[in-house]
Amino acid sequence: PICLDANDQWNAWSIEALRSVDDVLYTSEAVAAEVAFRVRHVNSAVSRLLRWVREGGLLLTPAVTGQEEALDDLLRKYPGMDLGDATVVRLSELLPHSKVITTDRRHFQVYRRHRDQPIPLVCPP
Repeated sequence: PICLDANDQWNAWSIEALRSVDDVLYTSEAVAAEVAFRVRHVNSAVSRLLRWVREGGLLLTPAVTGQEEALDDLLRKYPGMDLGDATVVRLSELLPHSKVITTDRRHFQVYRRHRDQPIPLVCPP
């Protein structure tokens, strides 16, 4: 795992959570774009993110193309849900043995995959 923002309140927890994963890490291009936006003020953070992707530590999936209807269903079911969160929920449906690593427990405890199944989460205590 890489450090994008050492000053972020979840930095230490995130690095440990990512180190505990012994499988491929997936996210959507929408989430990567959101992360890049959030760390744009941190010197070379976006470059480090892109290097992580280039080196295969993080696999970006095009989670929108071909998934428009499912994403639209999620966005209608959860008013206020953003596209990044919708793609994460959809990826959890497409990769059924996956767990979602997030600091956003408040939203992801509410979201459901396949309409009614809780999403397996890894969140800070």
